[in-house]
Amino acid sequence: VCEGQLDLITAFEAGVQNVIAPQGTAFTDNQARILKRFVDEVVLCFDADIAGEKAAERSLASLLAENLVVRVVEMPPGEDPDSMIRGKGPDAFRERITAAKDFFDFQFDRLASRPDFGSARGKMQAAHKMAESISLIRDPVLRETELNRVTQRLEISAQEFVRLLKAPSKKPLDEFG
Repeated sequence: VCEGQLDLITAFEAGVQNVIAPQGTAFTDNQARILKRFVDEVVLCFDADIAGEKAAERSLASLLAENLVVRVVEMPPGEDPDSMIRGKGPDAFRERITAAKDFFDFQFDRLASRPDFGSARGKMQAAHKMAESISLIRDPVLRETELNRVTQRLEISAQEFVRLLKAPSKKPLDEFG
């Protein structure tokens, strides 16, 4: 999933053909439902900027509501799929897709890279943000798997982390957070 039409066209022309662009930076519930008919996993490949990061987060609720596995491509700073393919070639782009991280690992790594993460306040903020995202997971197995991984990385008990979680929504949320 790319952010823009130019990213999609360039990727397709370079031989990466299972590509879509949602016509905006966040998926709608209907787009996620349609996508689920064809795939079980989605790789988000948004621009390497704050808007791209936020777009990945906003897309999460709709994608998880359809029980899709979500991974995120980490683009080099200042790059998008179009510029990367044109500048470094399609193989470099394919390598990024292959190395895409699970969304929750991507999000955790971003939170852990903040300067205040080592403090009690930083860990508390990270725990709340991760709980917000994990609360969107409907599938009980995926929810439990991600919960266990996050609590290990945060070095807190699963019992305490569960208190931060909301019950999975019966309807997907329109916005993340």
